[in-house]
Amino acid sequence: MAGKRKKGADESLTTALARLLEKTLLPDLTARAKTPAVAAVLAEQHAREKAESRTADPLAEWTPRWLEQIGVAWVLSCVFLRTLEDRGLVRHRRIAGEGAADAEQLFFELAPSLTARDYLLTAFREVARHPSAEDLLGPTRNPAFRLSPSNEGARALLDFFRQPDKTGGGLCWRFEGSDTRFLGDLYQDLSPSVRERYALLQTPDFVGAFILDLTLDPAIATFGLEETHLIDATCGSGHFLLDAFERICEHRMRTAPGIDVREHAAAALGQVHGVDINPYAVAIAKFRLMLAYMAKAELGTLAEVPQRLPIEVVVADSLLHGVVGTTRRFAELEGQRAEAWGQPMFELEDQDASDRVFGRKYQAVVGNPPYIVPRDDGPRDEYRKHYRSCHRGYSLSAPFTERLFQLAEGGGYVGLINANSFMKREFGKKLIEEVLAHLDLTRIIDTSGAYVPGHGTPTVILFGRNQRPVATTIRAVLGKRGEPNTPELPEQGVVWRSIATRNDDTGFENEFISVVDANRAKFAQHPWTLGGGGAADVKVLIEARGTSRLGELVDSIGRSTHTGEDSFFFMLPSAAERAGVARDGFVPLVKGEQVRDWGIAEDEATLFPYDIKTAEPRPPIGRAAPIYWPYRTILRNRQDYGEKIEQRSQGGRRLQWFEHSMFFPERYRNPLSITFAFVATHNHFVLDRGGKVFNRTAPIIKLPEGATEEDHLALLGYLNSSTACFWMKQVFHDKGSGTDTGKWQSEPAKIAYEFTGTGLLPLPIPSIPQPKPLAELASAIELVARKRSELLGELINGLTEDQSRHDFQGRIAKAADLDGQLLAHGVYLQEWMDWLVYGSLGLAPVSLVARFETDSNVRTGVPLGGRPFELLLARNGQAIGIDGQPLLTQLPPSCSPETAALWEDLISTIAASPELSVLETPDYKRRWCITPKDMGGRVLTFEDRMRDRLQSWLADRIEAIFREGQARFSLRQLLERLSLDVSFGVAAQHWSGATDLDAVIAAFVAADAVPYLAALRYTPEGLETRAAWEHTWALQRREDAGEKLSAPIPVPPKYDAKDFRDPNYFRIRGKLDVPKERFISYPGAEKDDDPSPLFGWAGWNHLERATALAGLYQERKTEDGWGADRLTPLLAGLLELVPWLKQWHNEMNEEFGERLGDYYERYVDTEARALGLSLDALRAWRPEARGRKGKAKRAAP
Repeated sequence: MAGKRKKGADESLTTALARLLEKTLLPDLTARAKTPAVAAVLAEQHAREKAESRTADPLAEWTPRWLEQIGVAWVLSCVFLRTLEDRGLVRHRRIAGEGAADAEQLFFELAPSLTARDYLLTAFREVARHPSAEDLLGPTRNPAFRLSPSNEGARALLDFFRQPDKTGGGLCWRFEGSDTRFLGDLYQDLSPSVRERYALLQTPDFVGAFILDLTLDPAIATFGLEETHLIDATCGSGHFLLDAFERICEHRMRTAPGIDVREHAAAALGQVHGVDINPYAVAIAKFRLMLAYMAKAELGTLAEVPQRLPIEVVVADSLLHGVVGTTRRFAELEGQRAEAWGQPMFELEDQDASDRVFGRKYQAVVGNPPYIVPRDDGPRDEYRKHYRSCHRGYSLSAPFTERLFQLAEGGGYVGLINANSFMKREFGKKLIEEVLAHLDLTRIIDTSGAYVPGHGTPTVILFGRNQRPVATTIRAVLGKRGEPNTPELPEQGVVWRSIATRNDDTGFENEFISVVDANRAKFAQHPWTLGGGGAADVKVLIEARGTSRLGELVDSIGRSTHTGEDSFFFMLPSAAERAGVARDGFVPLVKGEQVRDWGIAEDEATLFPYDIKTAEPRPPIGRAAPIYWPYRTILRNRQDYGEKIEQRSQGGRRLQWFEHSMFFPERYRNPLSITFAFVATHNHFVLDRGGKVFNRTAPIIKLPEGATEEDHLALLGYLNSSTACFWMKQVFHDKGSGTDTGKWQSEPAKIAYEFTGTGLLPLPIPSIPQPKPLAELASAIELVARKRSELLGELINGLTEDQSRHDFQGRIAKAADLDGQLLAHGVYLQEWMDWLVYGSLGLAPVSLVARFETDSNVRTGVPLGGRPFELLLARNGQAIGIDGQPLLTQLPPSCSPETAALWEDLISTIAASPELSVLETPDYKRRWCITPKDMGGRVLTFEDRMRDRLQSWLADRIEAIFREGQARFSLRQLLERLSLDVSFGVAAQHWSGATDLDAVIAAFVAADAVPYLAALRYTPEGLETRAAWEHTWALQRREDAGEKLSAPIPVPPKYDAKDFRDPNYFRIRGKLDVPKERFISYPGAEKDDDPSPLFGWAGWNHLERATALAGLYQERKTEDGWGADRLTPLLAGLLELVPWLKQWHNEMNEEFGERLGDYYERYVDTEARALGLSLDALRAWRPEARGRKGKAKRAAP
């Protein structure tokens, strides 16, 4: 198959080329872009774009994106040429295969001064002489001619395609045959960053065929074959276009069999049109269409193609090009103007072709638009001007849906697969109510349960015609259940087959879908509900019986703070303490993933520059200043609503640079709040009693002033009920059946939803005659959750009493048993509460619900797997619950006869009630488990939860040794100290399962340590980013000294994982490089007689770090007799500390008789001279490249 290895390894062409692009071509082009001539032009072009508000990114972030397009163009040009070679479509091979090496040899004999890149460019030009290939490979449209890699980079490309297979009998990469799907894989996966930026996603063939069946085919029947033209306004690599070309061509040949097939094929090409904003997507689509034409026309070589083919696929922004009131071209939007190069116009788009494409209407319009939110402010605001559907934080799926209908002729057919987020998220309101409500939607098909490869985002397929609504109904295919397993062939999945074969059968219903002709008015209002199996009827009933709405009862819903730069403000409490922040300078932070099953797992904090009682702002001074000051420029440039923080006012005062970007003091001051998980599989609401802040993933509900704790608890009970969960899942957007690992999630109960504050406002609240029992139940379950959490704390705190692992394991067993008892009690109480709500809605007899109160089993509880709905599932043949719990057919003997009788009556009630049969399912009943990301992962046991706490305890115990004084420790010394700590040994043995703790302790310390010196932390790219930060700091110091700067201080670029020499460093510090580690490591500074790694404490301030490092330097110099080569990095580390010492610790010291910053500055200068080095030489020191033996090279003096 094309694009696969002939023999040998399983690595795909896409994976191999992606590595070549990332590891070889892009670094090569980056180096070329640093030459003065190219760098100057790039800087000029970037400045122009910035001045015209077409980019807000700094040059350092903008340049790599431009270079990536160039690198991809080189890769694709070679792939195109290799494909032509292997398929015999060109006379001579130039890259690989028979004769290619001879051609290259002859080239260099004729032009010995040229290089491999010249050879490749010549090969591209040679093929581009054919009119059909001119746009693909020629200098006018091919970005490869804009900037070339070095000779070595071009040679790497040639070598890649000339790799022999493992047998030595042929080439590793072959491109024979007729398949071009591999080019679609390249389009999607060649560059992860481009894939993310453009939301690249191929349309599977079976989905494309289904959409064309209901758009192109009826368009031909309605408008006639000759009059029908199709457009895909988001064509990507051209899947829709290829299928449409084949269909139209077949239609033409059947209609007029006597006409030459070449004429039919050329005419069919002219009837399909495509647009994409991504230049290399268009290049791939054009190439695939050219090959499809040649195959259909039975042409053997490019030379047989007599003229330029009528391929109408163009680079443009479909949302702007051709829209009334817009004249800007793609080149202007993306900064690809040729004028910046001082050359004749180099257009990525063909303006005339674009005008032709957008200058007409289409009988069939199809698409698979990007699902992402536009990130760039310029285009995002421009789209808002032209599309009513651009509402709030809209996704591109909204304006593209509107645009596809605009492109259709009156009565033209439109079909698209789209993200279903607009159906329930707030941004979709205008699309539904102001756009789609006035168009003739004909079919709405819920495909969220179908397995569509690559589409982790849940989807919907829409069909309609560009005309006013005709019928009073819309055919709706409603989802009931997703694919039970990942199908080997996606097109044969049971959900997809149900949709594809039965979408025309009104009234059809099976386990997976329901097909109905729904009242059009139902889809004229936001949100849409596409749940099948009676769910829509139950939602209507609950809303009808609710006597009020949540919005009528609450004062506000939302977060209590928005920092605008979480990577700076958020950290563990211990990291804040190490940074010198006082205990009242940070507060507990609650995120949504910490809010589960009636409790909050506190483990993170946020820096809090406010008075913890009054919430008034408090500038960072004293020991807190050094953590804030380096990020002042970043924090000053945070924007909300188009204004920087110091330009905005709140509460009658101007905000200050160090504050949270948006802080709501009134929500903080009032202690009682109900918080909830913004993203979760089920409803998780918790009552908080103050002292914390909540970010966007854990919004809070504030009741009006005067509301009592009982009022909060009664509402909390209802919000945590299965009824509330059901309503929320009908109204809110689900996150899809795809998981982060790509595994298909078949259980609806394990699919996460996004629960927004605004969306909760219409939640119907039933009239509960006696709310006190509901509040008491909520309080009791809350107590159960609190006791379960305290169990873990008591277990860990008791370690100091344990003298052996046996003692600890005995206490673990007792605690786990008690945890199980508490869980069973909570399960029973939750069941009672769910049925209490059913009774208030008239869904269950009140007398039946009242029996819970008199049940003697209330304290004993019931196990997971033994709830009424679970017994019913077990009796119907299901043995295991969704989280692995055994399902019981009868309650265990420990439960009372009263409970067993009550449970049987509850089961009978469920079976007899259509409404309760919907509500009493795992989809809406509390799972009572914690899983990774709460999305289908392994359920965490009591042992797992305990191990998490134990890990933190062990790390704290190790750090405590460093806190005792200003001392460095080698790993060997640490092991000696910890070997005397019996409780540490007990805990570490249990945590690791090992008796030899040396490796355990080494791993703990190494995983939380960062080197003392920048050159040991960062890669060469990272050092460039660090230099930009140091430039910003230098300007800040000048500003602090009272100097009036001529220009604003530049915002330094953020770091990326590739900027750090070790992934751990990025994990710890993040994109702003905030020091959050526990330990400082000193690589290369180990004693000769103790080669174990050396560590210090990250809680030292700059002066303490300098003291420790100077002491280490002196020891190695005087006691160990080290030479300049080994001392240089230590002295370089001291030099890096000098600016901070002069800034924060330059007070007079009586012992030294001078200011300490000045002292260390003089000390470093003196020692450098003694080593024969300049200060610049210290700054230039770099470690040896990895994998090489020996010591680092000495810096040039």
